[in-house]
Amino acid sequence: MNDGEPAYEIGVYPGKVSLGAYKLCFENTIRRLTKNDGEAQLSTWIERSKSEGILGNDLFHFMRENNIVNVTIPIRYKDSSEKWYRSVCHIERDVVHSRDGLVITSSYRGRAWKPKTHTA
Repeated sequence: MNDGEPAYEIGVYPGKVSLGAYKLCFENTIRRLTKNDGEAQLSTWIERSKSEGILGNDLFHFMRENNIVNVTIPIRYKDSSEKWYRSVCHIERDVVHSRDGLVITSSYRGRAWKPKTHTA
């Protein structure tokens, strides 16, 4: 959710986050998000090997089966002045406080360097 000015090129750079021996892969960026847009979602999948993966909507079950309690995801985005920022988000397994079993929190928001893998 964007609670301020529009954010651009929102994504995870590089597009993979470690899940033990596996990787949580992010396929897209969100080109623009405004406060009025509400929430947006990045497409994900879980890479088990170079040739095998499962959809990201099975993340809770995957985390439970592999005894993964939380995942830290650095999300980068820029403002209209081309200044880059980073938010560090955490996805935690929590069946007490969430009907879906996952809770998303944020522990840091601040300035960041332009991602090396960003091409625009």
